[in-house]
Amino acid sequence: MNYFKISTPKSAGTFLILVSMFWSFSCQDVMMEEPQMVQEQLDGLDSSVVPGRYIVSLHSNELNFRKSDRYEDVQESMRIYGNEVLMRSGIRDKRLHAVYGHVFQGFTVDLSREEYTALSKDPQVRSITQDRVSLNSQIMRNNNPNKGGGGSNPDPEPEPDPVGPSPEWYLDRIDQRGLPLDNKFTPAADGNGVTVYLLETLFDPSLDEFEGRARIVEISEGREDILCQQA
Repeated sequence: MNYFKISTPKSAGTFLILVSMFWSFSCQDVMMEEPQMVQEQLDGLDSSVVPGRYIVSLHSNELNFRKSDRYEDVQESMRIYGNEVLMRSGIRDKRLHAVYGHVFQGFTVDLSREEYTALSKDPQVRSITQDRVSLNSQIMRNNNPNKGGGGSNPDPEPEPDPVGPSPEWYLDRIDQRGLPLDNKFTPAADGNGVTVYLLETLFDPSLDEFEGRARIVEISEGREDILCQQA
């Protein structure tokens, strides 16, 4: 039986060790240098995010116009003031998609990354939040077996939640100015005398739950394609 023996010079063995070490550290460098995802990329993965659109909240104690009980006056004043805030940051020729002057003061606008950075440095700006789309998947049904819609078998009553679900953050923010939020929503009023407008929501005005108070109306804000249902 023949045996084969391969002798490796000491210098060659040292060379192989160095090559192995270099290869190992090179792989580690590749792993360490893998780029991290920035916040904009993470937001892009969320289908509810409106790309490039932000809700700008302002400090209410520095508003330079007098509040009015008339909705149209407040909207017009906020639109003028919002454009002034943008111009102070060198942002011009921007269309404000919406303005807010009651629950909080601010506006919604499209911004580039550079414009976002410039506007965030304005001391009048309280916060800038990515705009998102909120979808309502709830289906309103008529549970009266005599009027149709829900069939002869009404939907079963849901099991009561002993703790109760936490309200949406915007509801929690309405009844609480101080932070942190307490995950509770306790409205100061019962809604009596309040008119609610439902946009892009389909429902049957004849449902018993509305007690004859719901109707379909048309509201014009300069755009003929806007229809609103009033409940």
